[in-house]
Amino acid sequence: MRIVLFVLAAAGLLFGVFLIANAQTIVHEVEGLIVMTAGVVALGAAAIVEAVNALAKKGKHD
Repeated sequence: MRIVLFVLAAAGLLFGVFLIANAQTIVHEVEGLIVMTAGVVALGAAAIVEAVNALAKKGKHD
């Protein structure tokens, strides 16, 4: 799950940068920012999933 989220985050960030770099109007720039925001949210979700998995593994060993 965390790998999928990380890949989606990376793809979203790269696609957002691509959209902003090739923007012809302000609408395209806003679209790029929205896609980048979705990528950042996916990156945060991947970090949360990793932290929960680490705590679950730590709890099993105790």
